[in-house]
Amino acid sequence: ICYHINKMNLDNSSILKAKKKEFNDKVLSLYREGKTIRQIAEILDSNHFTIGCIVKESGESRQYFCTEKKDIKLSEIQLQFILGTVLGDACIRKDSKNKNARICFVQSEAQEELFMSKVNIMDEFMGSYKKFESKEDLRTGHVYKSFRGATHTHPEFTNLYNMIYKNGKKIITQEYIDMINHPIALAYWFMDDGTKRGEISTNCFTEKEVVLLKHLLSKIDIKDVSINKTTRAYYTLRILSKSREKFDNLIKPYIIEIMKEKLIYNEG
Repeated sequence: ICYHINKMNLDNSSILKAKKKEFNDKVLSLYREGKTIRQIAEILDSNHFTIGCIVKESGESRQYFCTEKKDIKLSEIQLQFILGTVLGDACIRKDSKNKNARICFVQSEAQEELFMSKVNIMDEFMGSYKKFESKEDLRTGHVYKSFRGATHTHPEFTNLYNMIYKNGKKIITQEYIDMINHPIALAYWFMDDGTKRGEISTNCFTEKEVVLLKHLLSKIDIKDVSINKTTRAYYTLRILSKSREKFDNLIKPYIIEIMKEKLIYNEG
């Protein structure tokens, strides 16, 4: 657009401002009609990040959600996704300032596509998110960039928090394991913490909890799984070659493109 405006020797500042306002007005109009961020992006042929930023900057996002959407429920896919990614990189937080909890996501700059896939799944539950730049690491001299975001607070997240967290710490229980019944949960757990070798990082869990996670895989017929003790007395899972093809085929429909490099069996 800028190229063609300059080519016509027009003052592009006022024209671009007008176009931006027109686009923003369309976004907010659709949002007030009850359209989700994902729906608006599809209607206007834009991306979710841009639409989300416009809604956030308008100051309407939290107010609209709180007054209109506290009674909405998680879909089964959203619930299963949360159960899986909380096994991995995501966490549920509840602070003294809020009655309810929220889901928090963090991914490195290189995993923007994974981060945005999580934003898209959470859809109308999603709150603000942005690219974050850390202070310089004194040990390495590097500045690390990541994407961070969180959902709105919601009673559904509070229920999950009360089930999964004890004294503020994530705990794997049989109740948690029994709730997981869809491959999307395993897919996001693997995308967060899995490797092409079939290892799944479970370092933050006790040996008893890792045994429960092995049982989770066993109940979906992924039976060839080992528990390996690391040099620092942590435990990791590894899906062995006998079950690897079955596991990859199970989660493959829910693996985003950039993460398919973690799969061994990725044909078809």
